[in-house]
Amino acid sequence: MKPDCSKGNLCHDLHGEATVTVNVLTDGSVGDTYPKGTNQILMDAAEEAARHCRFEPGTFAGKPTSMNFDLHYKF
Repeated sequence: MKPDCSKGNLCHDLHGEATVTVNVLTDGSVGDTYPKGTNQILMDAAEEAARHCRFEPGTFAGKPTSMNFDLHYKF
């Protein structure tokens, strides 16, 4: 999912990058999120988008396992 930076949103017309480390849970949903970047508005937009993502969970010994994954966003 991409951040919504359409007109009227705080991130509209801002440029930069943000990375969000997400904890992908065993059901493919997102647990904890850890945004990184230099602009708080872009980090907030990236984190909000990351929370709505769904993933194929990782596996270990044939069983689903949680894992961390970095999502990189360019604005």
